[in-house]
Amino acid sequence: MLDVTVTNGLSASDHARGIFSDCAQTLFALRVLRAQGVCDTALQAIYKSVVVAKLLYVSGAWAGFIAAADRQRVHAFFRRSTRCGFCPSDMPPLKELLKASDEQLFGKITHNQHHLLYNHLLPPSAVNSLTELRPTPDTQ
Repeated sequence: MLDVTVTNGLSASDHARGIFSDCAQTLFALRVLRAQGVCDTALQAIYKSVVVAKLLYVSGAWAGFIAAADRQRVHAFFRRSTRCGFCPSDMPPLKELLKASDEQLFGKITHNQHHLLYNHLLPPSAVNSLTELRPTPDTQ
């Protein structure tokens, strides 16, 4: 339903490769737009609204299940995007974007008693007794 591909070995590498392929096609389209005279500010806005949104879409479901080689591919993609001038220089690293996306989703769940997952949360007293929740994989 969410269009996330996970293999039998709980790897999301196939999904990640599909996302990177789509993003590479978007970079080509941005190059074509640049050749047509679109300004850099508009290209960066398009990059953020298409490429970054595609990378962050359901990232909580796949980011922890990609291989180290795929994480390196993400960083290489961001470096290439920055070098081409599509990725704004003030954009935080992917690790921070993923963390902010997770925190935003979790905040929506914890502050909405009508959310489907709200009843599955631990009571606040149990959460306070935990020192550390599930560790986040290093995506930087």
